[in-house]
Amino acid sequence: METQIGFQSVDGSKYKASNSKDSNFTRFKLDDRIKWKVENIQDSERRIREIDANYDAPEVTVIPYSPKKVQKKQKGEPEEEEEKKNGKQISIWDLLELYDELDETVKEDDEAEAEEYVEAPEIVIQDKQQDSEEKADKPSELDDESKRKLELMKESLEKKREILGKYLGYRQYMEENGLSQLSLTDPDAKLMKSKNGYIVAYNIQASIDSKTHLITEYLPTKDPGDCGQLYSIMSPLKRRYSEGILDLVADKGYQSSADMAQCLENGILPHVILDNGQDYYEVEFKYVPCSVSNEEKEKTDAETLKRCLQAGIVPTAYANNLTFERIYTRKYYENEIDPSSQTGEMTEKQMKELASRGYFVRDLSTGRVYCPQKEVLRKKCEKKDGAIRYANKLACKKCSAKKSGYCTTSEVKEIDFPDKKRIVKCKNWPEVEYEEENASESSQESASKEGEKEEKNSKTAKKVEFEIPKIKRKLVRQEERVVMHLKPDGEKMKERFNLSEHPFGTIKITLRREAFNKRGLPKIDGEFGLSALSYNMLRAYNLFGYEKLVRIIAEAYKHDSRYRSFSKEELKRLKVLEYFEN
Repeated sequence: METQIGFQSVDGSKYKASNSKDSNFTRFKLDDRIKWKVENIQDSERRIREIDANYDAPEVTVIPYSPKKVQKKQKGEPEEEEEKKNGKQISIWDLLELYDELDETVKEDDEAEAEEYVEAPEIVIQDKQQDSEEKADKPSELDDESKRKLELMKESLEKKREILGKYLGYRQYMEENGLSQLSLTDPDAKLMKSKNGYIVAYNIQASIDSKTHLITEYLPTKDPGDCGQLYSIMSPLKRRYSEGILDLVADKGYQSSADMAQCLENGILPHVILDNGQDYYEVEFKYVPCSVSNEEKEKTDAETLKRCLQAGIVPTAYANNLTFERIYTRKYYENEIDPSSQTGEMTEKQMKELASRGYFVRDLSTGRVYCPQKEVLRKKCEKKDGAIRYANKLACKKCSAKKSGYCTTSEVKEIDFPDKKRIVKCKNWPEVEYEEENASESSQESASKEGEKEEKNSKTAKKVEFEIPKIKRKLVRQEERVVMHLKPDGEKMKERFNLSEHPFGTIKITLRREAFNKRGLPKIDGEFGLSALSYNMLRAYNLFGYEKLVRIIAEAYKHDSRYRSFSKEELKRLKVLEYFEN
C-alpha cells in the first residue's frame, strides 16, 4: 500500500563535538598514561636525588637494633663499638624508604620477634665538617643556579603527582560506574572513528525521503555504530504517517535481525543491503499460536501485524518480501562454575602470576583481563552470543611476545570470554620456560627430607590454588520461535546511493556545519534541528521556487494552527502577506 511519502533512506554521519581528544579518556588511554606518568615521576625523583648527592648535606646514621642488642640494652650492658661502626650511612632522601622497609620486615616476622623490632632505630645526625678530609671535594651548599633548577624540578614533580592523582581518580570513577569513556568538557560526547581518524563526536541518524530528498526525521546518538538504530529513527516518523507500510533502505552497518524484526512488527519494512552471496535475512519472532482471519491479514496496524507474525502467518503487506520458514524451540543456557572446582578468589598478584604461565585471566570484580605479558586488557565489545571481547591495542604495539609469534600474528590480540568464564589458555604460548624454572628450583633444593616434604606440599598447594575452574552450562529456559526469511528489494537498494549522502554533504560543506557549538545531547538535538531546517528550506526553494514555496506555506498556515505563530509585522517584512490574505 502506498503512503503519503516515498520510501526512506536511513544513514548516519559523525559531527565533531565541543570536546577535544585530550579531554576524552578511555580505559586503555588511562592505563597507558598512568604507566607512563609513574615512570616519569620515578625518573624525576632519581634526578633530584642525584643533585642532592652532589653537595654536602647532613647524613643520617641508622643503626638498626638486633635482638641481641635489645637484650643488652634492657640489661644495661655496654654496646660494642663494632655495632656502631656497622651503622648504615644514608641521605635524608632515603630515610622515608628505609622506614617503609622496616615496616614490611616487622609485618613478615612472628609476633614474638616483632616485639623486639618495634622500637625505632637509633638515628644519629653527624656533622660533615668533622670528616672534612674524606668529603672536601663536595661543596657545602648549592649555588644559586643549582638551587633554582632544584626548585623547578620539585615544582614539576608535584604537578606530575597531581596529574597522576587525577588519572587514578578518573579510572576509579569509570570502573565504579561501568563507563567505557569519559569526556570532561561534553559528558555526552564519545570518541568515534570517522574517515579522518578518531574524533570526539556525535553520531547523527537521519532519514531522507525518496520523492523530495528532504530530511523527514533525525536522531542524535552517542553510539559510535549504526547497528540497531533503524526502529529508533523510524518510529517517530511512523507515528506521524500511521497509514500503510513505511519502507526504508539502509546500508550494511544496520544489519541486526532483532532490530529488523521490531520494525516489521510495527509496520516498517526494512531493506538492508545484503552481504555478497547472501540472498535473505533470517528474522525471528516469539511464537504465540492464535487464529488469524483473512480480513486481519489485510490490515496494516501494528497490533494486527504483530499477531500475524508471532503466529507464523505472513501479512499481505509483506507477501512480496517475507516468507515463512519454520518453528523451532530455542534453549537459553547460563554458565556456572562447577562446585567441585577448588579454585578460590585470587588476588591481583596471583592472577598476574597465573597469566605469566600462558593464560588470559579475567577479574570479574573489575572487568580486567591479564595477559601472559601481565598487561591489562579491557572490554572492547559484546558479541551476539553474549561473550565479551577484550583487547588492548596500545599494549599489543609494544609487545615482544607478538613479534615472536607466541600470542598472535595479527596486529591486535582479541580474546573472548563467555559468561562467568575466568581463564582462557593461550594456544601458542610455550611451556618450556616454566619447566626450566621448575628445574632450576629443584636443583637448588636441600638434601634434607624435611625440606623435600615442605617443597612438595608447597607445589601441591600451588596446583590447587591455580586450578582452572570447570564451567558447566545450565539450562535456564526455553521458548518456541518463528523463523522467517526477509528478502530486500534490489531496486530500492540501488536508489539509496542518490539519497543518503547528499543532505549530510550539503549541511557540512554548503552550510558549513561540520561541528557543534553546544554541549549535551538535548542541546545537540536542537542545534542539528536548525541545520536540518535550513537544508530543507534550501532544498524546497530549489524544487518549487520562491512564489510556489510561499503559497505552500500559506496553505499550511490556513489549515494548520501550528503555522499561525507569525505576526503580521513579520509577514510584511518577509513580503509574503498578500499570499496569506488571499
